[in-house]
Amino acid sequence: MKMIKIFAGIIVIISCSGFGFVMASEIYARIKYLEKLKTHRRHLHQIPEIDRDLPETKAYLLSVLEQLDCELTFLCGSGICAWFDRGAADTVPTWMDCL
Repeated sequence: MKMIKIFAGIIVIISCSGFGFVMASEIYARIKYLEKLKTHRRHLHQIPEIDRDLPETKAYLLSVLEQLDCELTFLCGSGICAWFDRGAADTVPTWMDCL
């Protein structure tokens, strides 16, 4: 059983395993981020491209990635590599496949 209380912009979550504090603004930022991801996913699924020639998909992704602080490299026609250097010791590779 969880109990959630809000005090002056701080959300307190109390459950059987303990309790935690989360800033309401942090939750709002996460919700906005998830909504943005959902919008991108829905838009990408509306682009009917097949095989390895993906000009519309590439154009859409470039329009999004060019707004971010990343280094872009282009691979094999429609491929895009976006490098986000946040100074972390390790990296996590991600890729797009079979949207």
